[in-house]
Amino acid sequence: MGQKVNPHGLRVGVIKNWDSRWFVSAKEMGDTIVSDHKIREYVKTKLQGAGVPKVEIERDSARVRGFIQCAKPGVVIGFHGAEIEKLRAELEKMVGRPVVVNVIEIKNPDINAQLVAVAYANDNTIYVDSVDAYDIYAALTVTCAHDYDDCEDTTCNICGETRVAPGHTYGDYVSNGDAKCGVDGTKTRTCSVCGKKDTVADTGSALEHDWTDWEVVKEPTNNKEGLEQRTCKLCGEIETRPIPTKDNDWVWIVVGSVVVLAAAAGVVYYRKKKVAPEPEKK
Repeated sequence: MGQKVNPHGLRVGVIKNWDSRWFVSAKEMGDTIVSDHKIREYVKTKLQGAGVPKVEIERDSARVRGFIQCAKPGVVIGFHGAEIEKLRAELEKMVGRPVVVNVIEIKNPDINAQLVAVAYANDNTIYVDSVDAYDIYAALTVTCAHDYDDCEDTTCNICGETRVAPGHTYGDYVSNGDAKCGVDGTKTRTCSVCGKKDTVADTGSALEHDWTDWEVVKEPTNNKEGLEQRTCKLCGEIETRPIPTKDNDWVWIVVGSVVVLAAAAGVVYYRKKKVAPEPEKK
């Protein structure tokens, strides 16, 4: 009889859902579980007077959604939603990302086991403790906190109510540092409300090549050009240029001199041969 299992674990996936619904890597799992625990502890402590037996949490890459089940939704929402906005801002500071708070009214708090136990322990009641008609009405009325995909979305994901999209509230553009030699990079601005990013070309951000010194790849010869190259230290681009053939004017001077001397020698020889007397015939 000592080995008992909470029946909630057996009912998950059948008639109950997970209290925390998200998917993260194994490295982030521990921190996410601790974060969920802190959120629940904070909400139950802050909203102790609202009768909060359960807080469900959903996470995705963009935001965190909290579903607060309570006996007194008016305490959570406050006058014109002032209290729920404060709660949302405080939770965003805790988790570091946009938070959506949804309030779910418990229709019959007197049959909720946790609320009955807390009420008995605190010698308190679950029903609305107020004589003001507005407080009673607010406590018994659930107001949708509204969840939109972004600032341009016009339909609430929870209740389906439509709105006039307020538009994004962007900050200044920030360079992404992806400019290359001769190619402009990009810059991004982020909406401070929904986190949507707007990325455009960062005109004029292209880098200039940072060349190394010229390096001879192929030496020139008397009749063939050589080749030298240099490399950009930033992008690795290689630029080449030819090296002129070697200066061989002296070769032509020598050849010309030899030709001239040969011609002069031929002229002298011819003249000597012409002037020389012919031998007498016997």
